[in-house]
Amino acid sequence: VITALQSITARETSPLDSSVVSVTMVHAGDAFNVIPSGATICGTVRSLTDTGLSRLRERVTAVVEGVAAGHRCNTTDSWSTDAYPPTHNEPEVYERAKEVARRTRKNRRASKMTLLKRGSEEHTQAARSATGM
Repeated sequence: VITALQSITARETSPLDSSVVSVTMVHAGDAFNVIPSGATICGTVRSLTDTGLSRLRERVTAVVEGVAAGHRCNTTDSWSTDAYPPTHNEPEVYERAKEVARRTRKNRRASKMTLLKRGSEEHTQAARSATGM
């Protein structure tokens, strides 16, 4: 399952679209000499867009179910209701901040980042409830 999940970002996502699928926890059984009857696999998905995030969730579910079915296993998935959404900057606030930065810098130049960057997840939650930068 873990290897198959990595194909989502490696084979199904454009290199220009930022997507991350991370498997961060695996738990199966409590004894070294007993084959466990089940396993729990946890992780995160991240994207720079809401559409990308939805696509990742759909694909993770489909991949896990497909691999499990191929091994005659069943699955149950659940998604956190408080997962962090992508951060989006409001254009008007960005322009205002850029002007302040330009005025306060010694060389009077402020430049726009050409690559999208992942912002702090805490900032995302705050920006969704108020105008964000």
